[in-house]
Amino acid sequence: MQIYLILLLNVIVGAVGNVFFRIGASKLPVFEAKNLLSDTGRMLSSPYVLAGILLLALNFPLYSFLIQKMELAVAFPLVTSLTFLVVVLFSFFYFKESLSAVQYLGIGVLALGLWLLAR
Repeated sequence: MQIYLILLLNVIVGAVGNVFFRIGASKLPVFEAKNLLSDTGRMLSSPYVLAGILLLALNFPLYSFLIQKMELAVAFPLVTSLTFLVVVLFSFFYFKESLSAVQYLGIGVLALGLWLLAR
């Protein structure tokens, strides 16, 4: 049971970290390769980007625990796919992003694959 709680926490922390990155990035000017250093400094001054970094850093020990307790061939796809699904939900409800019918089908196939993998 503990491993499922860690898995869920890992997924939520990773998804929210990515959402914070998106919020922070949307408030910044477009990055250019020639201004990489100054743009990186500006990015790191965003509280949302810093929150995303902090959450993804917190994700490191959670994921480390998971791959100690689970096979990597199961843990990695589960974490990645579940995080993807949570980010899609955030994107739809918070950012009001839309999905096409093909993308909905892809999410359904992904969910089926997760169910099969977890068995």
